Amino acid sequence: MNIDIKHKLMEKYARKAGLRARINAKCIECVYDPHMPGGWRQQVEKCTSLSCPLYSVRPIGTGTKGEPMGELAAVTG
Repeated sequence: MNIDIKHKLMEKYARKAGLRARINAKCIECVYDPHMPGGWRQQVEKCTSLSCPLYSVRPIGTGTKGEPMGELAAVTG
């Protein structure tokens, strides 16, 4: 059943118009594991695949000043 959740999320974003939605769908496909804690955004935010061509544009949360948040913010920001 959890795999169905992943596929439904991927399909949802893949059907949306725009590049952001397609990037989200790819990141969900690559990183999201419904068996692990946190939602797909939290898991993608923690991605450490620096060699991924989408790494710099992956969905990440922002602080109140628009600064990237997360473990790698100090390294990449």
